[in-house]
This record gives sequence, structure tokens and C-alpha cells, in this order.
Amino acid sequence: MSELRTNRIVPRDGLKSGASGGIIQVVQATKTDTDSFSVATTVQHQYTTLTATITPTRADSKILIIMQLSLSNPASEKIHYGVQRTIGGSSATSVGVGDAAGSRQRMGGGQYTYSNPATTVNYSFLDSPSTTSACAYYPILGHDSSGSKTFNINKSNGDSDSGQNARYMSSIILYEVSG
Repeated sequence: MSELRTNRIVPRDGLKSGASGGIIQVVQATKTDTDSFSVATTVQHQYTTLTATITPTRADSKILIIMQLSLSNPASEKIHYGVQRTIGGSSATSVGVGDAAGSRQRMGGGQYTYSNPATTVNYSFLDSPSTTSACAYYPILGHDSSGSKTFNINKSNGDSDSGQNARYMSSIILYEVSG
């Protein structure tokens, strides 16, 4: 019996200059139940309950992050969101965020939310962790109001048992892309 093994496949004619290769592996983390937590003002809340971990097979691989997060809060206000990464359990690094400017939070995106229904935020970024150690990715959240605010995951703020309300899901999908 013959066996063929490979750790990299490229198109027959090679890759165009500057192009990335194919998908090596895919990892997904999903959250289908609900959660509620408090987020302080000017603090990036690390929501590690939804974490996807991938171990790149090559140090020159890139990681494509696709996140869908369903959330609500009791007030109509601006929210901020993004993704952080840890490598091998090290300290967290925000990825795919805006430039530093004064005391502003560095996040991947923002959105105005209403108290009902839940808002679905989408985030995508091609990260270059430059490692073959385990990389964990999870959402970070913030808001622009004074004081602490409650965030709900996968449910609207009211969440009464009615056919007019719904439950949602959130996920992070990681693709290892060959370099």
C-alpha cells in the first residue's frame, strides 16, 4: 500500500509573486448558549469564553480570522470590538486594530447598538503570528459610555419567551494559510 504525505501544496505553475498558498487547516470555536457580563468604561473586556486555538504547521503561515459575534446591551450606544491573540500562553496582543492615538482604545471595529434586538458584528483579519506554537484568538469588547455596562451574548436585551425574540450563535473560524 502506498502513502503520500505533504505539508505544503502549491498550484502546478507555482504561485504568483506576493500570493499566498492554500489552506492547511481550519479550526472553529462556537458558542450557542447565552452569557451576560459587565464591561467597565475605557477597559477592553477579554471575552475568553469564546476562544479558538490553532497551532500553525509552519512559521511563515498566516492565520485568517473570521469572527461573528452576536451581542446586545441594555442601552443604545456605541460599542467597540476586536480580537486578541496569545502565543503559547504568553501575554495578549491585539490584532487587526487601528493606530494608537492618545488615550483612545485600539479596536478592530465599532458599531452603534440598540437595546433590542442583538447586533451581529463581523470581523476578519489575516494575522502573521510567525510561530509554530499554539495561537489562541478571542474577542475583546468595549463601549463609549461612562460607568459599567452589561453585555449579553447570543440573546437580545429583553429576551422574553416570545416568538418575536430569538437566540443566536457566535463563532470564530481560523484558517492556516500557507506562506
